[in-house]
Amino acid sequence: MKEGHLEELIQLDQIDLKLKQNHEGALRAKELWQHCTQKVTGISGATLETLLKDFSKEAWEMQAKVKQFTSFLKEVPFVVAFGYWLKGISSMDGYWLEKYLKGCANLLKKELIPLVNSQGEILTLDEFRQIGHQKILEEIRCVSEWTLLEKEEAVQCYVQFSHSLARYTCNFISAGSDPDRNLVRRKKIKYETFLDFVQRLSERDSLIAKLLYFGVPSMESVLSLKKSAINPEESSVSLSEGEVVLPKHLIKDLITHIQHKKDKQDLVFTNVRGAEVERAHLNQSFSRACEKMSTHTKITPGILLRLENEKSEDFFDEK
Repeated sequence: MKEGHLEELIQLDQIDLKLKQNHEGALRAKELWQHCTQKVTGISGATLETLLKDFSKEAWEMQAKVKQFTSFLKEVPFVVAFGYWLKGISSMDGYWLEKYLKGCANLLKKELIPLVNSQGEILTLDEFRQIGHQKILEEIRCVSEWTLLEKEEAVQCYVQFSHSLARYTCNFISAGSDPDRNLVRRKKIKYETFLDFVQRLSERDSLIAKLLYFGVPSMESVLSLKKSAINPEESSVSLSEGEVVLPKHLIKDLITHIQHKKDKQDLVFTNVRGAEVERAHLNQSFSRACEKMSTHTKITPGILLRLENEKSEDFFDEK
């Protein structure tokens, strides 16, 4: 916005707040303002009027600057904003620098940092706003070649970048957030503890644990889950309790597990005899995994279902 036009707007707004006497609403507003100034002690009404004029002027000027900055940002290539962040992290200490550089290298290698649009042209920040961070964050955990640790490091790296981008752009592009951590933020078992635990289980038991932790409401629903209940397009499973939306990477892993199974049972999870997994076996499997954890935290199927403020009930672990 041009300076002359800004001054014109300021004049039109009449920063001295001289309200039209024939306007009932304006009169009532003026009375309320005068009431406020009379209630405030330690500062004169004249001083408050001066501060109000200054506030109005600064607010107008800042709005004009933000509008100008926003117009500029729309045409900035996304790669430039990413490069600016890389320049910023270069001043970090060795541990965090190595952590973020490794995460960035992995993200770029898998083309998870969007540098071009669908037409193959350079992607602008305005175009990126239509994509958003959350789709990218979901895709990170779907990279089958990465270990669980590599996925977590890449997610943390990207979340950090998204928060910095939000600051750089005055929230023109909002910050992203970890979808998995958001989903389980109220769980009794904290996310870091669960990650340590789940890595110590077999593939099948790990998937069962993840289903319990990320949203399937009961053990019965998990153990009786049918292949036909999985909906990859909606990233959900159909249960007697209703439709449950799950992380995209979990649905992907379930499908991979099914494809690798040799039996033709409709059950997703089966034992060596092709029958439903026994709860006693699962409890034993969980117990052995807990013994291998440095914290020796007791984790049962029921505890994975429990929220942080729920009271411990003996029957709960049998669900």
